[in-house]
Amino acid sequence: MRSAIATGFLSTEEDVAAELVERGVSGLGNAAAVAKVVALSSAKMAWRYLPALPRSLLASTYAATKYEKDGMRIWVMVRSELDGGAEAYAAFGAFAGLLAAWNTVKGCSRSCRPTARRPCAAGNVHGIRDLHSVDASWEELEAMDNSGGPPEVGFFDVSEEPLYEGLALAKGSARVDGDVDRREIERVAVEVAPRAWEVLPLVHMNEVLYVNASASVVDGSLELAVETGNRGRTGSAMEAVFGVGAAMINASIASARLHISSIDVVRSLKTPIENTSSDRWP
Repeated sequence: MRSAIATGFLSTEEDVAAELVERGVSGLGNAAAVAKVVALSSAKMAWRYLPALPRSLLASTYAATKYEKDGMRIWVMVRSELDGGAEAYAAFGAFAGLLAAWNTVKGCSRSCRPTARRPCAAGNVHGIRDLHSVDASWEELEAMDNSGGPPEVGFFDVSEEPLYEGLALAKGSARVDGDVDRREIERVAVEVAPRAWEVLPLVHMNEVLYVNASASVVDGSLELAVETGNRGRTGSAMEAVFGVGAAMINASIASARLHISSIDVVRSLKTPIENTSSDRWP
């Protein structure tokens, strides 16, 4: 059995982080609890979203989180029966856990209700930072877990939301070693982005109208942009981020190096479609 640990950081506004430290709950619920469950469930299914990853039995998976003054850190450890690929399983679990936490605390709240003249582009999350493999004692990492709070979580009620036209653009930056196929990175991003709802429990199933991806590799630096367009009662920012992260982790399998420096949402707009009263839910 091969063990691997991946870690990453969700950078948020300090008031969000303070609320998580004090109460353990922000936005739709307990960010750490959601992150841990999603990290465990997604790690074992990583092969479904990373085409370069061989399917493997994971003997065990663990997750730990730590609230800090400007966000939340996660560690995910897996034990795999394969000699290779354990790092990608752990990394995908860590990435999905962070994205689930992002989706829990982010967003357009009732104080930022979009109108036809004022699209909503507000948020309180800066992005995912410094996703990489680590060589450390799991017992020591787990001892740093300071997450608590009530096990609360809720699914955002969209029954009173109008139909929106959504547009989102996410960008990521990573270090890679060796040759990576830019076209393959773009292909994976386009195919995976619309499937975010399968992994993230608080993401609604959107009608994703299109996904565009553009990758470049210069001097060992991979830059990837994913744009999504959708029609629905929510936007598609999480889909765009999911496409970026999954494609970058998949590329790391071939390059034998995993270090995602950042994933950010550069643009996230959802504009109500006027005259849609007949389309509203009862």
